[in-house]
Amino acid sequence: MNKLLTWSKQKTGKFRRKDQKAQAFMIQNIVYNYGIKPTEFFTKPFEEAFKTLPDELIEAYALDVESFIEFVIKE
Repeated sequence: MNKLLTWSKQKTGKFRRKDQKAQAFMIQNIVYNYGIKPTEFFTKPFEEAFKTLPDELIEAYALDVESFIEFVIKE
């Protein structure tokens, strides 16, 4: 909650000093109950770049994963 309190202090002066703790507590509860919408800032570009990879590279990676899984299962 300390980070939220610091954040609320940096925002506009809509709340009085005694209301900032209550505001931080409300924000904490909202984030806990509803979460934060993911931005997928890494997933979308990765999927786009993955589509441009050559098929040989994808097949070689699949074979490596398959052999790794077989190795782990044997142990």
